[in-house]
Amino acid sequence: MNVVEGWNMYLEIQSLKDMHFNVSQISKRLDLSRTTVYKYLNLSPDEMELVLESQKKRTKKLDKHRNLIRSWLTQYPDMTSAQVLDWLQERKIDGGVSEGTVRNYVNQLRKECGIPKIKYNRQYEAVDELPAGQQMQNGFWTNHFTQQYWQEYNSLFCNLRISPLPLQIYRVAESSVYDPRFN
Repeated sequence: MNVVEGWNMYLEIQSLKDMHFNVSQISKRLDLSRTTVYKYLNLSPDEMELVLESQKKRTKKLDKHRNLIRSWLTQYPDMTSAQVLDWLQERKIDGGVSEGTVRNYVNQLRKECGIPKIKYNRQYEAVDELPAGQQMQNGFWTNHFTQQYWQEYNSLFCNLRISPLPLQIYRVAESSVYDPRFN
């Protein structure tokens, strides 16, 4: 939170307090937690100024890696905060921060540097359940078995279930691999 946002929040809380709203109403209206509202409700303007000054001086654990993280986000705008944490951990420079800390830092950095999060639309989605007799499920697996002379057969089976009919198994393809070393 920067100084302007802090003062705006403080003034909105004070104005709602003057209109005799209670703490839970203020928190719902401003989308803040009740603890935040309690924190700023009884502060004088001088105390609020001290709070905002102390927040300006505070450094974050990830500030020393700010340029690196910003370069990653610029180069890969669709990168998630979980990926940023993974990359930091791979380079052993994470400093023991949690996922939430990285998520908040990345969101703030995106906002400050104007790096939008690119979201791709999924090309698949959940489908409503169909009535019985109009739904089919399938699954594939490989069956490995060994015969004499180390000749290995891999059979691919497909299981089809058309509800409410019983399970039926069909052999779809068969391939064999022969290794001459074991002849």
